[in-house]
This record gives sequence, C-alpha cells and structure tokens, in this order.
Amino acid sequence: MGPLNAEAECPICTDELSPTDVLHPPQCAARCGYNFCLSCVESLISSSRDDYLEASDGNRHVKVLLQCPNCRSDLSPTIRDTALLRRADNLDGAARAGSDSELSASELRMKNAMSDPDVREALSDARMKEAEFFAKDDICERGGFEMSFSSECEEVVAVAQADSLTQAESTDSFSATAAWAEKEREAPTAIDATLFGGYEFCMTSDEKRFVTEMMTSGSTTKLSAAALFLCDVVRMSREGKTAASREREAMSTVKVLVDEAKAAKEKAALKAAGITAQTTARLSAASRGRRSRGLG
Repeated sequence: MGPLNAEAECPICTDELSPTDVLHPPQCAARCGYNFCLSCVESLISSSRDDYLEASDGNRHVKVLLQCPNCRSDLSPTIRDTALLRRADNLDGAARAGSDSELSASELRMKNAMSDPDVREALSDARMKEAEFFAKDDICERGGFEMSFSSECEEVVAVAQADSLTQAESTDSFSATAAWAEKEREAPTAIDATLFGGYEFCMTSDEKRFVTEMMTSGSTTKLSAAALFLCDVVRMSREGKTAASREREAMSTVKVLVDEAKAAKEKAALKAAGITAQTTARLSAASRGRRSRGLG
C-alpha cells in the first residue's frame, strides 16, 4: 500500500511525516486518524518510562501515558510495534536500494541489530497484528482514510500471513538485510587495517569490513562516504564510546523496544482475560441467585 497523505505534517513537531510514518500510523482503537512522526513516537515511549513527575503546583501525579494525543485511546499494546515497524522500514529502504554508503556508523549498527532472529520474529508478528487491525470488518483504514477491501489491502494481509508462517524463509521486510549478512558470512571481505588511520581498535569487525569495501570500491562517492563514516567512529571514540559498547547500545535499544512490546501485549491479554473472568463470575452469581429465588 502506498502513502495516503505523504505530505502531511506531524501535529506535534510540525516536521513532515515520512512515507513510513504514513504507512504505519498508530493503531488507535477509536480510529481518530491522528498520526505523528517517529521521533515524537519514540519521545512518547521514552517519556513513559519516567516515574511520576512534579508539576508546577507541586502535584507529583503527573506521568506520561502511552495514549493517543488526540483521543486518549490506550496505545500501550501497539505503539512500540509501530515504532519498530517504522524504524525497520526506514533502514530496509536503504538496504533494498543498496545504499549502505548513505548510512552513518550508528545506522549501520542499528541495521545489524535489526537482523537479529528475535527482532525479525517480533517484526513479523508486528506486521501481522497491524494488518489484522487495519483490515478488520473488510475495511482497510489508514490514518483516518477509508478504502474498500481492495487487492492492495488483501496483499498486505497475505504478505503478513506469509511472514508469520514462513519464518525460516525470512520473507519479512528485512530479507535484504539478512541476505547481506549471510553473504558477508559466506565470503568475508579481507580487512585492510591500513585504511583506518590508526582507529582499527575502535571499530567493530562489521565496521572494518564496511569501510574496506567502500574504500576499495573504486567509487569516489563511496570513498567520501567511508571518510565521513570514519569521522563518525572517531567522534564516538573520543566521547568514550568503545566498539563493544556501541554495538551493545544498538542491540539494547531494539531489544528494549521488543521486550516492552511483548510485555505490554501480555499485560493487555491478562487484563482482557480478567475482565472476561469477572463478567463470567458475575453472570454465574446472578444465575445462581435467580435459581435460588425460584426464578431460574
């Protein structure tokens, strides 16, 4: 499905919504059509992790909740999936276009983190849940727009279902990244340490291979991109961020998002089960009461 309103602005920060922002809108139960950019979504998620804050009047019951900024519907079970899908598709676009040269050092590490099997499984599940949400009742609604259940919508559901059922074949959007990683494992690039300007001890093996490939590609564009990449590595090294810590940080960022999404879904399922159990118990008690009064 293509973007439905690609030129819309984020109502919070007024930046233009990206195609992935439009393609993966918040899964608001009220379907109010409110959408906001990935940066604001991640800020909301980050703020929700904080404890109760103190307001200007001394009230300490101020806490950011994962709610739709417009209608206050609960977004906690799905908003992390939305962020994960947007981030994944942003990076996947570069992978499909073969434009690794445009990635910064941090983006390359994030791309590798997204290739983790657990993360890819979470992405597959997120796509399936999103397709089910926006395709229920034979209506495909995206960002406040309604369309009949067309072939485009059927394709979204079909792809999501195939995604869920064929994990081993890696048919999700990160197949390109996975293929790239597999290719690297099968035929690793010979690393040339003379290209790193003495900073080889500050780089991961993936970064070394990446820079070697870029600098020996024969392309002036890739050569300049590799130089900028090295500048990024040098900057982070001077800030005290080691290669291992940078790699862990990238994986941790994604893993936290995946783990929080899983916990939120389990909490929502338990809450729904509890409500169902309470309703059943009340109905049973009412039925017993009627029978005891001879009204059953």
